[in-house]
Amino acid sequence: MNTKERTQQLTIMAMCVALNLVASKLAGALSLPVFMDALGTVLCSILLGPIQGLITAITFAFIGFALGDPFELYLCHSAIIVAIITGLFFHGHKVSKLSVWWKTLIASIPGSLITAWIISTFFGGFTTSNSSNMLIALMRQIGMSTFQAALLMQIAQDYLDRIVCVLLTFIVIAHLPNNIKGLKMKKNSWSKKPAKSY
Repeated sequence: MNTKERTQQLTIMAMCVALNLVASKLAGALSLPVFMDALGTVLCSILLGPIQGLITAITFAFIGFALGDPFELYLCHSAIIVAIITGLFFHGHKVSKLSVWWKTLIASIPGSLITAWIISTFFGGFTTSNSSNMLIALMRQIGMSTFQAALLMQIAQDYLDRIVCVLLTFIVIAHLPNNIKGLKMKKNSWSKKPAKSY
């Protein structure tokens, strides 16, 4: 990879970090049932590859923490897992409409398990989402443990969030200029294996 291509990739990664920040703030302001804080990460992973997506996820987590949201750093493992799995599943591979749904589910579940444990163990089942807190409290009232309530909520929310991010990403990629779209078909500089085109 030459200097121009590397600069282009770094620019896209920075834009994806900014997209995470803007999308998450917008989702919070509109009280949407999704977080949208992984939209840029998913876009970066699918467009450039899992390593670039991972770097984007970690960078955003530290920026979110610096801006006053501790959950971004404590729960960044979820974004890291999503970055790696979506990159491996979707970057440079042909994707069928059906496979998008189950591959996204696989990408969501590991992070949901860890997140539910962290939320129930260290935060008492509370998150920055008021709607999630209300539903978790309701499930605890009907006899579920904090972990069970957090896990059920997290799996549902994470899957909805990730599938929205993945679908939006493919829409964005379809409308990208050819010189940017072509990045996903080039050999990943961190991988010895050339990628296949969509």
